[in-house]
Amino acid sequence: MESVSRNKRAPSDLHHLSVLIVEDNEINRVVVREMLQSDGHKVTEAFDGLQGVQQAGKRSFDLIFMDISMPVMDGRAATREIRSGSGPNATTPIIALTANAMAAEQESFLQDGMNGILTKPLSRAALRDVLNGTPAKKAAENPNLVDRAHSEETREAVGPEAFEMLLTRFAEEAESLVSWLMSGEAQGLPEIAARAHKVAGSAAVFGAIG
Repeated sequence: MESVSRNKRAPSDLHHLSVLIVEDNEINRVVVREMLQSDGHKVTEAFDGLQGVQQAGKRSFDLIFMDISMPVMDGRAATREIRSGSGPNATTPIIALTANAMAAEQESFLQDGMNGILTKPLSRAALRDVLNGTPAKKAAENPNLVDRAHSEETREAVGPEAFEMLLTRFAEEAESLVSWLMSGEAQGLPEIAARAHKVAGSAAVFGAIG
């Protein structure tokens, strides 16, 4: 079982993380949130295990603090759910928050997929110790969205002047589609699909095959 030591590193020494707090007790949640935010970390909150699973499925976090005893879905079940798939937090460190669990119970938390345990009431030093040992996730590199060779082939086929003219026309076509989609006028999947398909076909001409 992992233990949490104390350190005296200042907030300025800690890298800023994106943290999800899953805790049904509002007072505990507010205290942890304020401690984290005062050190510059970005905090997202969930009020029970199910909400925690839902939040964890939406975007990637650097660290998740998971209370054990919660309504709707407890922390152990929520952790198993997060670990079971290939979602954005399947491998994110999850730290259990517990008030009075026995050693055997704490061992079971780790078997559920948790990476460590913090005992309530939490101290700022304990939080900083965990945070300091959690590396921030690197932003995913943008995939190569455009096949440059294909784009250059199109340029050579139609000539530079015509290529630029067609590219301008495509940009206007794409902007028109986006504006239409955001206006609320877009109704019915067949029409949306047809217009999106047309723009996708034009994009492929310029190498945006994906």
